[in-house]
Amino acid sequence: MTFDELVKLMPGIEQASQMAAAWWLAHQVRQLALDFSVASPVCIEVGTWCGFTACAMADAGGRVICVDTFDGRDDQTKERTAAVHKEGHPPLERFLANGLALGSGRVLAVVGESPKVASLLPPGCAHLVFIDADHAEPAVSADLYAWGDRVKSGGVLCGHDWEQGGVQRAVRAYSETHGWPLVTAEPDQLWWMRRPPGT
Repeated sequence: MTFDELVKLMPGIEQASQMAAAWWLAHQVRQLALDFSVASPVCIEVGTWCGFTACAMADAGGRVICVDTFDGRDDQTKERTAAVHKEGHPPLERFLANGLALGSGRVLAVVGESPKVASLLPPGCAHLVFIDADHAEPAVSADLYAWGDRVKSGGVLCGHDWEQGGVQRAVRAYSETHGWPLVTAEPDQLWWMRRPPGT
């Protein structure tokens, strides 16, 4: 099954505000495959919920590691998590169903706290890291510092929900501290920075 076919089967709540991010991430994966001359770029998604954007990256050829507690504890996901629980399908169950429907074998769920999981992986292990977890400033900052070093030189560190004040403050501070040029696409609520080659 392709991602386009999978989208048609997903409830609207899973697609909310994520379609532009999904297409953008798929494009990034394809471009990174060319830039690094690899067939399957390694992508890490921090905060995956039901795996909508993860499936887009996998369909584009990425091998995607998805890190989430799957408990909807942050304010951003409490309402959506309650909705899918009410339907009888908790987020982790929905995530697994989406990944299996895609059928690529390229999506892996890691259930755990973001910084703890990051500490288990070596520096420079990922071509792309997409952060879309807790949007409170301290949490975003913790995710950036936990995962930024996991991005390969020349790779992409990016995220969603740029309209959130906590996201903006944490991302700007990280960009300025590390000297990684920041780009935002405010209509799509995306932000990204490429790790400068040689760093």
